Amino acid sequence: MNTASDWGLVGGRRAVAYCASKGAVVQLTRAMALDHAGEGIRVNAVCPSDTLTPMFEEEARERRVSLERAEAESGAEIPLGRVARAEEVARAILFLAGDEAAYLTGVALPVDGGNTAQ
Repeated sequence: MNTASDWGLVGGRRAVAYCASKGAVVQLTRAMALDHAGEGIRVNAVCPSDTLTPMFEEEARERRVSLERAEAESGAEIPLGRVARAEEVARAILFLAGDEAAYLTGVALPVDGGNTAQ
């Protein structure tokens, strides 16, 4: 299981290196899935958008804005109107790792509140 980002699927402003690195994780996932499918090994990735984590909180501090303001600003850009919770991303990971996803490999699953649908 790999963790990429929704910006590994679409571009983002002022984030060239980040987008390129997360796009590389998506392609790594796809290539590894092909290389290891014959061994019964599935390789998938989650691609979350902004998620309320310590990293998100640190970015708010660096920008000198309150966590509430950072959440509101980021959430306003996402179709569902809010940032993800870590538990929501964890549930997507559990799904991809579980028996319910036994026939999925090479998937880059957006967990992004509709962000990549725009």
